[in-house]
Formats: sequence, C-alpha cells, structure tokens
Amino acid sequence: MNVTQLLFDASRSEGDGLTYLVEYGDGASSTEPVTTRRVNESPAAIAPIKSITAKLTVTDRHGRTDSTTQRYFLVSVHTNAGYGTFWAGDRPATGGQDLILNLTQDGATLSGRYLAKSRTPFGGPVAGVLTDDRTIRLKTVDGAMEFNGTVELRPPWHPSGEPYPILRLSIRGGALNGSVVEFEFADPY
Repeated sequence: MNVTQLLFDASRSEGDGLTYLVEYGDGASSTEPVTTRRVNESPAAIAPIKSITAKLTVTDRHGRTDSTTQRYFLVSVHTNAGYGTFWAGDRPATGGQDLILNLTQDGATLSGRYLAKSRTPFGGPVAGVLTDDRTIRLKTVDGAMEFNGTVELRPPWHPSGEPYPILRLSIRGGALNGSVVEFEFADPY
C-alpha cells in the first residue's frame, strides 16, 4: 500500500547524551530522534483497518531509559473481498436514497463504481486518488460527478473497540450537487 507517511518526533526529550530507538510496530525501527516511515502493507492485509503500536525508548548517558507507546491505525478502502463498500442512506443529505461506493485500492489509486438506489437507479464507474493527508478525490468516468473529501475514523461501536473508516465527501454534479455526505464502511467486521 505504502501511501501515508507517518512522522515520529522525539526531539523534545530532555537529558544529556540521549539515544533513541523508535520501533514502528511493523518490525522496522530507527535510532533518529525525528523520523518518518511509510508502512508498506497490502490493502487486503489491512482490510479495512489495522491497529499498530509504535514504541519510543530514550536512553541518557547514564543508561537510564524511559519508554512510551502510541497506537496508530492503517486504513484501506480495500478489503479481503477485493473491494470496500461504503454506504450512505436514509438521511436528508442523500435525499432519502441509498448511495453506494464500491472501491478498490492500488497504492494511492482508487477505482470502482458509484450507485444511487432510488426510484430510478443511476451510477457508473469512478476513478480517483487517495493522498498522504487522507484526502480522497473521485470522479465518475464520464466527468458528470465529483466526490472530494477525507477518509476519517469514526469512534468504535463494535466490541473489538476499533474505530472504523468513513468517507466524508462533498458531491459536485448530479442530483446531490453541493451536498456533503458521510459514506460509512458497510462491512468493517
């Protein structure tokens, strides 16, 4: 996948002769006080969210250590089924219709299908990108509609305690022109 770059910053640590060990939680590590890492996981391995815990250990010149951990999440719009389904419906913002995005992810490239289920169903193929800052941009292949927004984490509702991804997208074109719609992951567990 290798999309979002993570920043680890221990530069505010205090003491003499400090050394650092950042363990990213995926088997890799660094001894730099400020480091970045692109976690290279396949979208199917994340499917749709994976929790990882990073650990920072700081050691001073006398051998005294202090450690802290930080949990972070990898999110993919792709699942083991080969695609991720995001759904929005029964809300005023959707005009009472069900909206569905089926997406596959190859690195930063997204493709799939948009479907609006109403009295007269419509939709079509979409393509777009997911950038480092969690921005998502999709366009129908015919250019009639655009979906722009972010991938966000919704607080956990499932007993696993894991948050789940949503797409908060503004829509340009079509019957929902100017609407902001939250697409929820339809099959997170």
